[in-house]
Amino acid sequence: MKLSLLVFFILLNSIFYSQVIKDEYKEVLLKSGDRIYSKALTKNKNLSSRELFYASLVYLSFEKETDRIDYLIDIADTMQDKDKNSRTYGNFKWYLSETIIKDYNANEFCMQAGLIIWIKYKDRLSASSKTKLFNMIVSSADFSMRRYVKESYTNIALMNVENLILAGEILNNKEILNEGYSRLKNIIFYLYNYGIHEYVSPTYYGVDLDCLGILYAFTKNSEIKLLTKKLIDLFWLDIIVNFHETSQKLSGTTSRTYDYLRNLGYLDKYLYHYGFLKEKPGLNESYVFFNFIDITPSSQLLTFNTYPRLIKEHWGIKKDEARTNYLLHDIALSTSSSTYHTMDVPLSIDIKGDRASTRFYFIPDGRDDPYGKTKIQESAHMKALHLTPFWTAVQEKGEALALVVYREKDLPKDFKTLKSHIVMPLDFDFVWINNRELKVNKNDKFDFKLKVNDSLLFRKENVFYGVKVILAKDFDDGNCPISFLYDKNKYNAARLTVDHYKQDKGNYKPNAAFFVKIGTELEKDFNSFKKEFIEAKAQINYKNSSIDIKMKTHDSLLEISAKKPFYSSSYLNPKPVNSVLEINGHDKGRELLADISFLKDFTMQYTNVIELGNDLYIEAEDGMILYPMIISNDKNASNNKYVWMPGKVQSIGNSDIGSISFKLKNKKGQKYAIWAKILTPAKEDDSFFLNIFTDNEVLIDNDEWHTGIHLNWEWVRINLKNTGKTFFEFPEGDIYLEFKAREDGAKIDKIFITTDIINSLKN
Repeated sequence: MKLSLLVFFILLNSIFYSQVIKDEYKEVLLKSGDRIYSKALTKNKNLSSRELFYASLVYLSFEKETDRIDYLIDIADTMQDKDKNSRTYGNFKWYLSETIIKDYNANEFCMQAGLIIWIKYKDRLSASSKTKLFNMIVSSADFSMRRYVKESYTNIALMNVENLILAGEILNNKEILNEGYSRLKNIIFYLYNYGIHEYVSPTYYGVDLDCLGILYAFTKNSEIKLLTKKLIDLFWLDIIVNFHETSQKLSGTTSRTYDYLRNLGYLDKYLYHYGFLKEKPGLNESYVFFNFIDITPSSQLLTFNTYPRLIKEHWGIKKDEARTNYLLHDIALSTSSSTYHTMDVPLSIDIKGDRASTRFYFIPDGRDDPYGKTKIQESAHMKALHLTPFWTAVQEKGEALALVVYREKDLPKDFKTLKSHIVMPLDFDFVWINNRELKVNKNDKFDFKLKVNDSLLFRKENVFYGVKVILAKDFDDGNCPISFLYDKNKYNAARLTVDHYKQDKGNYKPNAAFFVKIGTELEKDFNSFKKEFIEAKAQINYKNSSIDIKMKTHDSLLEISAKKPFYSSSYLNPKPVNSVLEINGHDKGRELLADISFLKDFTMQYTNVIELGNDLYIEAEDGMILYPMIISNDKNASNNKYVWMPGKVQSIGNSDIGSISFKLKNKKGQKYAIWAKILTPAKEDDSFFLNIFTDNEVLIDNDEWHTGIHLNWEWVRINLKNTGKTFFEFPEGDIYLEFKAREDGAKIDKIFITTDIINSLKN
């Protein structure tokens, strides 16, 4: 294994150049402050509340233009909701032009800089600004307390914790401080069991490091400081092992990116500051945080930056929420075995070269936007969003198999296009379709037609990669047109496109499957690579209700099975890992967190096994309960007790770890209906997640149960949103039934499991 020279350069940077780099930021930061102040003077409609706090912090930290602080604080004060009867009391408008609050995260972003201003510079503020800032902190903390951010919303959950803890210390308020500490422990429990949900994001890993760096720098609590350092090390380790030195970027699949073509983002400021990048990225006002934080990655973490390396990591509660990244020195292949959301990249190849060049990636497209450049409205912001079809993939080192299925719910209303794109760099030296070398003019458009199982192969210097479409179906189960083309775009991007669209739509679900392989001359010569790739054939058992694919190659066996309604995969080989961060077969991520003492308090242990019969009633409080779900009292509930995640009616909050679960023993396989006695007082408080699984099989994977509003305790039969299940087939043996908090305020008293799947609830 080759140790990267990156280690040497980062250590050299931390010793000799960190202050020089900080000094270079000063001019840019002050110019940013002036730009924001000018926007404030002109009442620019795009002035954000966050910018006002950033500019104030810049001026105070460099002791420049401090006479402008009062004006900036005054405007920030007008953008905060002061109505104590308002649902958004304490939060801020994101933009000055907004008449109502649209973004529930604005409060957290504002207070990152606002709390630093108070901690470091409160004595430099005028009496008026000091009073206003203090009151803003009080109101903001109130909003953060009322809003429980689920642990999987990684960057905002960390920011919420950071702000609660620091506000609690500033205000000397133990309730706020303890709540922040409790939520920090919940995040750590989630990370330890499920991994980082907003995984390997070139944008949000930078935000995560902001949150952790600020908390580490300013908390007075030694225990919180130690826990924060653990998380800093975890995120740095994930960044280090996924950073690809020769392409100069965070490599592999990602949960959320604003840059599909290159995979660059906000994290660049940390990559540059700590010596990973050779070129300076664009600087902005957020670099002011480097005046206060120092989270240099340790030399021990840097030793994991070796080649080749195989990275596997789990990133969610669902069993198939995992990713793999195989990094060779000059090329890296990565897949995710489940889709994340509208901004993810579930298949990628990163190739040595200019970091600003296009990478290889998959994008499901319903808007004729293969390059992710056309933004549409999402909440308070404009973003380039793609479709969210069913997606799964498996990978064995440098080979991968992937499947995409477009369900009715995935398709936009009145859509006029539906395409599966694999975008790739035009910067190749040679390209083949099967054994035929193509002569392409890169200065003009080209469009080559392919058939299913045709091999498209590329070579660039000493690296090569191939992709073939092994399944391509439209709405009528017909084979789709497949093209390898260049549309003369300005991004130097070619693409392989499967066109699923038909004006007259049948009853089949459009789908496609791909086989992808990478290699270099260090492993084998190109002719051998090409021969093996062309000869690799898939065995496909395809029906409208199920798809089974087996790909036996020279190096591996890859298998995918998925069934209608295509909510989650039913079988994958290789199986997705349950590792926090596995590096060459060792879960270094879970190792890093394992000695945290309180994790043993969260250990999931079933105290008893309940035997199923024809009719079974179970008290909710008899299950294994994980915080923030708790037992509470109500004289109208059975045994005067029920379980819930506390929250005010119509409040905003949920949790990924709060749950009630039961271990059941089934003597024979049969069908069951499940009822629950619930109290769900509002549309914001009327749902749960449901999981049902055995030791070997996932039966229901985090499906949604929307109960409807019930103002009194009532029995309601479970009817799931995603799978449409109203009854459940339990095999013989041990069964695990789990209700998870989806909305705070939803209460559950008792569960009834019956083999009578037709008649209504028995009295």
